[in-house]
Amino acid sequence: MMGLKPNKLRVRLLLTSIQSHERVEQQLEGDLYLKGSSFYLRYVEPALEEENSQDSPISSKDSSSDHKPIAVMLKLGQDEWKLTRSGAVQSEMSFALHRSLPGRYISKVMAFRLETKTTRMVREDRDWLLPDGQVLQYPAFIAWTYELYVHEQNTGQFQLELSIEPMNGAKEEEHNNE
Repeated sequence: MMGLKPNKLRVRLLLTSIQSHERVEQQLEGDLYLKGSSFYLRYVEPALEEENSQDSPISSKDSSSDHKPIAVMLKLGQDEWKLTRSGAVQSEMSFALHRSLPGRYISKVMAFRLETKTTRMVREDRDWLLPDGQVLQYPAFIAWTYELYVHEQNTGQFQLELSIEPMNGAKEEEHNNE
């Protein structure tokens, strides 16, 4: 098991995805770390078990995925967030409030341009007490809503929520810095 490093913390995640009134929740584990002024969250999307399963806005269920896990990296910058998925499927989407940003999707059998139009971004920070006594402000909850366009066609509105909580080696402070 990976040890705790000063800028890298092991976290438990609850990822909720809502599209067309369909709600999908996943419980995952990942790593959260601070680099410069951005937080990075890294986790692995589990392999799909059913052909009808859809657990992400860009589903990895096409025939090229071979039901393999997908590595996910979410960069949380000050005003822009970037979601990168790599594995059998490669995709990149960026989100900035009230802006349209380009992206891409690539698999063995297809590739296309994406565009996101973000209508909502929420981030709630909390204090995290590190084992050495230092306190770090970390993103405990993030949520965003966006419309996804593929080849300039609107494919729907997606709402994502991600709760992040400490695992071993660190704990949340009793108070919230808001």
